[in-house]
Amino acid sequence: MNRNNKIHSTTIRVHPAVFRYLDVTFNKIGDAYDLRGHIFYSYLTAGLIRKGMKLPTMMPLPKQYEKMLKIKVVIASWDYHHFGWDIPPFHQVALSNHIYKQILFDGCYRVMISHVFGNLPRDTAIKSFLSEHSFLVTELNYAALRKHYQRHWLESEKLIKENVADFNSVSPHILPTNSTKKNVGIVPFRMKQKKID
Repeated sequence: MNRNNKIHSTTIRVHPAVFRYLDVTFNKIGDAYDLRGHIFYSYLTAGLIRKGMKLPTMMPLPKQYEKMLKIKVVIASWDYHHFGWDIPPFHQVALSNHIYKQILFDGCYRVMISHVFGNLPRDTAIKSFLSEHSFLVTELNYAALRKHYQRHWLESEKLIKENVADFNSVSPHILPTNSTKKNVGIVPFRMKQKKID
């Protein structure tokens, strides 16, 4: 807690890919990531409790918890004083998993849009997303994102391509095929000259 400007923070553990995503996407106040103003903050505050408070059903620690990275996150002063400043380990894992799924969604959505509307190859779009967010191979790699895309997004991609094709076939900005001439080069533009009397 920083008493001078009333900034409170707490430590949580997150997946390495989540750490990289937060590091690239969010600002820091001191050494804590500021998630306020984003939906992630609502999930964060839902797990706040006072230190030492016993929960009725304590879930066992997930195996991956010890391998997760520790980070600090900002807690608004009101939330700090009303709800607490500690987050149980199982809620930390749930929050990390939620953000990780959001990363996969954002990546796959970007790949699909780039591929369908920008005619960018999927592989290039995947590499571009990973590079843009500075993911290391140990955090989120090309093979993992590509596999997730193939399993969950190829069907959506096909549906969008069909809808785009249907839209283009009835869209008024497309000229009818019978109104264009074949094998015609550049046609010179001629203006009619007015007769001067």
